[in-house]
Amino acid sequence: MRFTLQDTTGSEVVDCDGLVSPAPGNAARVGVDGELTQIVSSRFAFDAVAAEPLFTLLPPLFRLNLDQTSSHLLRTTFDLIARESAAGGLGGGFIISRLSDVLFVQALRTCCADVGGGTIGWIAALRDPRLAVAMRELHADLAHPWTVDELARKAGMSRSAFAASFKEKTGDTPLGYLTSWPMYRVKVLLRRPPECGHRGSCRD
Repeated sequence: MRFTLQDTTGSEVVDCDGLVSPAPGNAARVGVDGELTQIVSSRFAFDAVAAEPLFTLLPPLFRLNLDQTSSHLLRTTFDLIARESAAGGLGGGFIISRLSDVLFVQALRTCCADVGGGTIGWIAALRDPRLAVAMRELHADLAHPWTVDELARKAGMSRSAFAASFKEKTGDTPLGYLTSWPMYRVKVLLRRPPECGHRGSCRD
């Protein structure tokens, strides 16, 4: 995905890749007049299969509705990135890279809390205190032969109430979810390179 930048209506549109790549350090400036606006930008790469359960629930573009806690955390991380960028100290690029990862997770957490309140899916189920207990137990041990009765007990609910609430929140039946989620995990594991138990090259 490409991005362009324009400081005011009628001014030249600047390609962001062309602006940042030749800039020394971690900052670039464009424009001459008007109030200063600071923009923090990062680019991330993801395994499409591994990220599928999360990204299918997220809109292509979202604006964060910040409460007091999330606003404070994000502003603190932004401030740390700005300070590291301005200091230009040893290892600054490494620190900024890790802080960008933290910022991304904080933004996702805030977005998921917002998305979970208005849609269906596993995020919405995690927002329900009783369903969340069962969901965490299930995800922690996918090899366990889970049953709806057992998950309902984990949630402290009757079987029928659990099944109805699960369907309402996730859009899937408990048995359907018990089948689809392990299959997703299998897809992720099959895409990983084989691991070797000793140093040196690994051979089949």
